[in-house]
Amino acid sequence: MALADLAIRNLKPTGKPFKASDSGGLHLLVNPNGSRLWRLKYRYDGKEKLLALGAYPIVTLAKARGKRDEAKAQLADGIDPAKSRRESRIAAVATSGNTFRLVAKEYLDKLRREGRAPATLDPPPIWRAACATACIRRVCSFSPNMRRIRCSTPARRNGRRPR
Repeated sequence: MALADLAIRNLKPTGKPFKASDSGGLHLLVNPNGSRLWRLKYRYDGKEKLLALGAYPIVTLAKARGKRDEAKAQLADGIDPAKSRRESRIAAVATSGNTFRLVAKEYLDKLRREGRAPATLDPPPIWRAACATACIRRVCSFSPNMRRIRCSTPARRNGRRPR
């Protein structure tokens, strides 16, 4: 049975989270702390997935149904809605100008304007151009596991494994 706005407002939290189902895989998750969160359950490549659509007072029933329809249209085109959302978010961050390279360059320019000593501005021997470029490229490519970034200069290959 489809939800109505009055029924959603009258939902009271209980000791455990529970779901109030709408149609097409859309449901409202009511948590014990009183939060009401829209979720869409769907299947992609034979796997069940869950897409968060927002919190109830901010995302109304009509908006949640619209987002559900958009996600179902993407599924009909063979696109995973969660993956497309993640990729668009990453692209927005990359175009915003807040990448590691730009922030580091602005910081070094600020230090130069303040008249810092050359020893402060020059990278240490292990941070020479080849290593710095390689490491920055890896960080800027939004590596999912940034703990595995390694420095490729010979100074770091002295038998110890970089952490």
